[in-house]
Amino acid sequence: SKSNPKALNIEELLYSATLTKDAAEQESIYNKATQFFPNDSRAYNNLGLLSYKKGDLSQAENYFKKAASIQNAAEPNMNLGLIALNDGDLAAAESYLGKATSCEEYGEAYGTLLVRQGKYAQAINAFGGKKCNNLAVAQICSAKYSDAKATLEGVAKKNAATSYLLA
Repeated sequence: SKSNPKALNIEELLYSATLTKDAAEQESIYNKATQFFPNDSRAYNNLGLLSYKKGDLSQAENYFKKAASIQNAAEPNMNLGLIALNDGDLAAAESYLGKATSCEEYGEAYGTLLVRQGKYAQAINAFGGKKCNNLAVAQICSAKYSDAKATLEGVAKKNAATSYLLA
């Protein structure tokens, strides 16, 4: 993708970005993809993910909105729902997540929204057994303490919040 990116089709260009762990190089590849294939939403969505990981939520939101304007696909809507959830705009989060039901991560995102709405029993069901801190919060708020402990012990990527909830 470096020597002659114009010779690649969109699939090859997007794939080439997965071959590096360097975020700056990925960003460069995705920017080329948006130049050469402006009607494909995936590069914009991926640029949004890179911005999100850098903590630039405003830029991420702009990229996700651009992606959604090209193709109202599940992934940019999921990401816009997560941004809205982060901003505390639960109505917008619910609207965006409603368009993202086919995403693999939908259950966890929707479960988190339900926790924020205080719908703990529904949240527990939405998580579908995905062991995460937010499931444990829903279980604790539902007085299912042993379930919460088992959930927290099963969290794959434990962080400070995991330890705090276990304490």
